[in-house]
Amino acid sequence: MDDTLRSIATQGFACRTLIVDDGSREPVTVADRPGVEVLRVEPNGGITNALRAGVEHILADPDIRYVARLDIGDFNRPQRIEQQRAFMEDHPDVDLLGGRSDVTDMTGQSLFRYGVSDPVALARSVYRATPFMHSTFFIRCDALRRLGNYDADFVMAQDYEMALRYHRMGVLRCLDDIVIDYVRDPAGLSLQRRKTSLRMRIKAQWTHRQPLNPHWVAGMVRSMLLYLMPADLATWLAKRAAS
Repeated sequence: MDDTLRSIATQGFACRTLIVDDGSREPVTVADRPGVEVLRVEPNGGITNALRAGVEHILADPDIRYVARLDIGDFNRPQRIEQQRAFMEDHPDVDLLGGRSDVTDMTGQSLFRYGVSDPVALARSVYRATPFMHSTFFIRCDALRRLGNYDADFVMAQDYEMALRYHRMGVLRCLDDIVIDYVRDPAGLSLQRRKTSLRMRIKAQWTHRQPLNPHWVAGMVRSMLLYLMPADLATWLAKRAAS
């Protein structure tokens, strides 16, 4: 946690930090960390519940204009907040902004880079999967009030459902810059619960279905094939696609 918080504190743009403690056995403490607040959610309700609580807490303050997402264990690149904020200021129509990620293993070895920055390619790829990592989400608070919080019906793939919803109802964009280092932890929830995550992805695609859109059809077929595919083969294909 310390390294992640340090990557926030050393940004070129000062920001407030909210840690959502999802009913951990030992409550999270942040003594001597100015500008860092802990929101404890009890009892443990899962990641979507924690995300929703965090967003609601932030939206209660009318002076906050943007929310930047970052998982504990991932790291902001220098100037990430400043870059994304500047883009949003220059593009008031954009509701949700992502960025590219350097995906590394637990030793820091770079595996591949992820993120679709070209707007035309993004509009196609969003029907296959989230076009950028959840930890790069930079969301306009007015958009959260207008287009909605994370959907409580999605215990996983809540980021993908939000990206699809914001793309269809608003404007989605992604910076071409690498904004975070995303650490691929083999013990992480996304890998441990891969089948559940894919079921939730298919549910999101069906919720936002566009049967006449060939990119939606291709995305549904892809998700179903991935569900049936061994995890190692799926990872290899993802690396090939990102390289």
